[in-house]
Amino acid sequence: MPVIEAVSQNSPIIISNIPTNIDLNKRHNNQMFTFELYNEESLINKLSYIDKHFEEIKTNINYGDFKIYHYKNIARKHFEIYKSILSVK
Repeated sequence: MPVIEAVSQNSPIIISNIPTNIDLNKRHNNQMFTFELYNEESLINKLSYIDKHFEEIKTNINYGDFKIYHYKNIARKHFEIYKSILSVK
């Protein structure tokens, strides 16, 4: 949720290179800054880059549409999953 909240505020986001983060980044125009998990230097480099270029980054962020995260959409998807599980014998 913190990543989604940051995206909703058009904040620059730094994510580790775990698969769920990579997938989320792809869904939102590859606008997030990815560092190698367990690599301090990689994280420091991303932080430094954002610090030096913050205004330009902030101005150009375009994460795209967030309707998929609206509560009603999420609730409906969960309901569909529960129905499919309960109908399986």
